[in-house]
Amino acid sequence: QGASTFRPGGDEVFVPTDNSGNDIPIPLFFEAGLSSQVNTHLAGPEAGFRYDFGRSKNFSIWGQTTVAVLANSEQVKITGQNIGDPLDVFWLTEAVTWTGLNFTDPNVDTTFLDKDTHTHASPMFEQSLFVEANVLRYIPIINKVHLLEQAQFQAGFTYTVIGQMARAGESIQWKAFPDTPYVNIDYRTWSMYNWSFGVNWTY
Repeated sequence: QGASTFRPGGDEVFVPTDNSGNDIPIPLFFEAGLSSQVNTHLAGPEAGFRYDFGRSKNFSIWGQTTVAVLANSEQVKITGQNIGDPLDVFWLTEAVTWTGLNFTDPNVDTTFLDKDTHTHASPMFEQSLFVEANVLRYIPIINKVHLLEQAQFQAGFTYTVIGQMARAGESIQWKAFPDTPYVNIDYRTWSMYNWSFGVNWTY
């Protein structure tokens, strides 16, 4: 995930003076960006069971529950530039004390890159529910296809939950110029659901 931030305004503004009494021209319009990426690889054995709520020739409902403890190999990387205010300044009453750092200066490098790679265990739970019905014979044209005479239409819903997952937006320790952000993972629970549709033949 990435983002850009802009400061609107004219071409430049002058902070009154630096410690030597010189004006400091600072552009008001600049871009700041941060990209956070997470690559996750999960692998491991799964165990589960299936149960039928009712089965007949023309209609049936069945479910499946699966659990696992998966090996989770993750790489988290953040990159960016210009995070913070363009001047490293300390406001003391009405005066400005300038430390000499200005990230709009082309000689000041504000780019950063930090990454972390590690492996740990993540629990997984998955619940599925399927319905099969002999409804294809009532659909015009399809009911004329000989191959589908004994087929059952199947619809399913699956919900998956995995714990101890690194997420791109929750893996950033924010720091402003002259410091830079770095990887600091706050593990979260990740979930997804999907619908499936198909045709099932029984021989």
